[in-house]
Formats: sequence, structure tokens, C-alpha cells
Amino acid sequence: MTSVDAVLDTVGGPVQQNSYAVLKPHGALVAITQPPSANEAAKHNVQASFLITDVSTASLEKVAKLIDAGEIKPFIGKVYPLDEVREAWNDVKNNRPEGKIVFTVA
Repeated sequence: MTSVDAVLDTVGGPVQQNSYAVLKPHGALVAITQPPSANEAAKHNVQASFLITDVSTASLEKVAKLIDAGEIKPFIGKVYPLDEVREAWNDVKNNRPEGKIVFTVA
């Protein structure tokens, strides 16, 4: 298994728990959905922190402009029509696709 210097955990739960094992000693885990365990961080000799953000319309508009300009590229796992929400939910629950799930609106 390849070790990494840092993990940005955007899922939490078992994904966060498994993240400790892929970190190099003194690596960093940054979680955005739930606070990481200080005990687990110490056990794996890594730094762990919880990032809290305040999402606003203005900040989302800035991100949208960066995406539109091609300066950042979101990692899109799969695109579904809006009327396939049930299928998307089942896919996420059963297959854990990588990337963001996106819905198109007709």
C-alpha cells in the first residue's frame, strides 16, 4: 500500500478511520465532516484536525468562477439526470464511486 503525506477526509465514518492507515508517520489528516479522533491520530503518529467552513453565496460564486475559468477542476464521479436521484443514492450507498455525484436539470 502506498503511503501519503496528507488526506482530506470529506466523508467521515469508516473512510476517516481507514485514512489513518494510509498516512506516513507525521502525515496530516484534515476532516471536514466530523472531528477526527485524537487517540487514533496519536496511535498512528499523525496530525489530525477538523476544518470548519462558513459557506456563503459569495464564496460559492467565487468557486464557480474559478471552475468556469478552468483554474480548478472538480472531480466528478458520475452524472445523473435529476429524475434518477434514487439510482444515484443506491449507487453511492452500494458502490461508493469516487468523486462527486452531479445531477443535471433538464
